[in-house]
Amino acid sequence: MLILCLADMPYGFYELVRFAAAGTFVYLSYDYFKNKRDGLQYLEKLEGIVSEDDHLIRQFILRSKTAFGYLDGEDIRPYTFDEKEKIGRFAKV
Repeated sequence: MLILCLADMPYGFYELVRFAAAGTFVYLSYDYFKNKRDGLQYLEKLEGIVSEDDHLIRQFILRSKTAFGYLDGEDIRPYTFDEKEKIGRFAKV
């Protein structure tokens, strides 16, 4: 559909492309948010499974948490820089 924008098309076609792109981006942003929430839940499950002695996986979990943020009720909140710095100290092996 976007390739057709290179051709000389009527104005209505470009409006259709704009609305289709907006709808696609809304869907992709929802999907990203949903995957982020699922990722945090998978990290919690992984944290419960992994032993305390497995430092490599523990480091992965801590670094992933700093990237995803944390669940605050229904909201996903990013960590502040100071919180990320504190988590980073624990992530070093």
